Amino acid sequence: MKKLLLVSLLGLAGLVRLPAQTVVGTDNLTFLLGIMSDSQGVPVTDGSLLQIVASYHGSAIAAATPTDFLGGDTGATVLWQGVVDSNTAGGLTGASIVSFNIDVYADGTTGNYLTSDATLYARWYPSLTTSDSVPGATSYGQYGYSSVGGTLLDSTWVLPAAGLTAQYSFVTVGADSGSSIPDSAGVASNATAVPEPATTAAMLGGLGLTFGWFIRRKRR
Repeated sequence: MKKLLLVSLLGLAGLVRLPAQTVVGTDNLTFLLGIMSDSQGVPVTDGSLLQIVASYHGSAIAAATPTDFLGGDTGATVLWQGVVDSNTAGGLTGASIVSFNIDVYADGTTGNYLTSDATLYARWYPSLTTSDSVPGATSYGQYGYSSVGGTLLDSTWVLPAAGLTAQYSFVTVGADSGSSIPDSAGVASNATAVPEPATTAAMLGGLGLTFGWFIRRKRR
């Protein structure tokens, strides 16, 4: 305890150089989220919990658990939390647009800070609202980062270099008939509790595992 106090005092006095956390710029991030559905493929209603999450260490974020939105992953954080609001997406039920600024730190910065290699996800919880402090036993949808056998797929979203404006999007076939992204990309097929086998079969039956992404201009 005395040693920790001494180091702190010396750091304040400038005698010991403490690790620097250097902000190198601010990014503007916009997420154009197509039709987000519940586990039955029904578009979620306005007011459903929506999160944008990131991983500090540039790898996949742990699955949500009944007691923790981030599954105990100390290298992850919720960048933004709010609700699905179809008004932001031209009234398209189940869709939403989220935009915010985020500080980007220098690569190699000590501690949990967002650098340009941070992975990003959009997660939605059809049965929850912002008043819920833990997920509980429910299903949730996720888009933005996926892998099979350790190989990243083309839906990988990462934080860009500092000072940039970036748009991230997914649009399901239901939202855009010309899209190659399947409807299943927007279905809440993840669960925070293990359901009965019959329930699992019904939930996952017919859902594809292919994910994709493309960038498109924000509607004016």
